[in-house]
Amino acid sequence: MTGGVVKFARESCNFLFDRHEFTCQETILFQFNTHLSEVLLMGQGARTQAVNLLKALPIHRERTPRPGGAFSDSWKATLLLCGVLFIWESEMANAASWPETLACMPLHTEAHQLNQTNCVQVMLSSFQSNPVVKALIFMPGATDEFYMFGRAKAELSTGNPTLFDAIAALTNQTYICATFRPPLLLLHTKDDLLEPDAKIHDQRAADRIRQARAPAHILCNDRDWDYLQPILRWSLKTEIKPWRNSRDSWHFYRHSFAACNLTGWEALETAALAGKTSFTIRRGEVVFEVDRRSERKNLKPPKNDAQATPHFVEGES
Repeated sequence: MTGGVVKFARESCNFLFDRHEFTCQETILFQFNTHLSEVLLMGQGARTQAVNLLKALPIHRERTPRPGGAFSDSWKATLLLCGVLFIWESEMANAASWPETLACMPLHTEAHQLNQTNCVQVMLSSFQSNPVVKALIFMPGATDEFYMFGRAKAELSTGNPTLFDAIAALTNQTYICATFRPPLLLLHTKDDLLEPDAKIHDQRAADRIRQARAPAHILCNDRDWDYLQPILRWSLKTEIKPWRNSRDSWHFYRHSFAACNLTGWEALETAALAGKTSFTIRRGEVVFEVDRRSERKNLKPPKNDAQATPHFVEGES
């Protein structure tokens, strides 16, 4: 072990490892899987993170080829494929486990009925940090059911109800549906678009935002743009437009969501989905504007709204 390196040679590979970081192939696999666990918590862009992580590993092929050295690149590609499959399987497991996760979150306020006076506040305040669901978002269609139409009411028949019980009651007794778009849980109606409209004009700026971190906990209960804009601007260290008190934000929906441990990109998506906005990333700034993809054509409630029993979407995206 002189000369600062430890030589590791097998039939299928031939690498030099810095002795202070790696002593064998198992050590590399352990560190790679450790970082993969961190990548899983980042949600959006996890596969890109895995690729960049693997490229950054301090692995070097010897300049003097040896038998079996030709398989080095294949071994590296195999490791990358295993990592991506590991991430994909974990994401699928997360998608199936969000009901169980929310079933462990009791409602903080005792309520026998969810309606326009208490539903949003009770559910958002009960949301807790967890590794599966990073944000609970009431989309504009869902908040309209409470504040515009005033027809959304759901009875809670169980004792000591949980956040999942509240979501199940809403989806079975109102027009509101639930869709898990990892890592965001969306409460919406058929009028809402579940994919945010994002445009990237500067890739380097977008990459920096993906690496940024939003505040550990954000709670917006019927908050306007002037409340949310400074939070995004400070955490992403990027100019966020429209500025506060600007007329350009007058037609944004008020935001209702609770979020924990979002990345910068997830924070932008959450703001867009909650406010029915789209955003464009340019050099040094992110510009939000009203999402014009689906203008509401009919704001009148259906005739037989009292008999509505929409299907409960269990973890589908």
